[in-house]
Amino acid sequence: MRSPNQNARPDPEDINLVVVHGISLPPGEFGTGAVARLFCNTLDCSGDPRLADLAGVRVSAHLFVSRRGSVTQFVAFDRRAWHAGISRWRGRTGCNDFSIGIELEGTDDAGYTSRQYGVLTNILDALIARYPRIDRSAVVGHSEIAPGRKIDPGPHFDWPLVHGGLFRSLQPGSARGVPSQEESLQPGSARGVPSQEESLQPGSARGVPSQEESLQPGSARVSLAEDGSARGNAPHKT
Repeated sequence: MRSPNQNARPDPEDINLVVVHGISLPPGEFGTGAVARLFCNTLDCSGDPRLADLAGVRVSAHLFVSRRGSVTQFVAFDRRAWHAGISRWRGRTGCNDFSIGIELEGTDDAGYTSRQYGVLTNILDALIARYPRIDRSAVVGHSEIAPGRKIDPGPHFDWPLVHGGLFRSLQPGSARGVPSQEESLQPGSARGVPSQEESLQPGSARGVPSQEESLQPGSARVSLAEDGSARGNAPHKT
């Protein structure tokens, strides 16, 4: 599923930040499909007063992770998604230029699901492997780049769980805990990311779909294509 709300990055190699967001539409309701319609400019805001402020808004994110852990990609990573708005990080403004935006289905006043955390951690593993300027300190909430304007993903988001998962993925002898494209994944490997020449095996537990696909609940294996899109095993069409 592709969002029209995107454009070229000033420098596609200058990706050094991941921004985690929280969203539900209408607010507090899950599984409605309204987030996808918002990102694709097809959301009817006239029938629900809770959506009135979104009329004419043009936004998107690179990825959307549902409560069940399914993932939809709306913008390729090497393109600029419109997710950050007015923002600043480490002295730089316009975070859309150099960041990847991940929307989690949720609210600011409630927690997220274990499936979402598992999929998110493995997405982050793959992004850290692909983009060397991203590290654990460069995974932040929307609230950190737009303080006073945004509070998502909210106070209930479990940052220690996410950062701890990334820390545990770092293995001795590997700078980022992910094998290079010259290395092969060992049988039973739990967190490796395959090279672009490797195919995902049936029954793989981890994965992110291409832009035309949505991931099955609970899957989490990630690989990134040359064009900046994510791909994974056992997808279904959205």
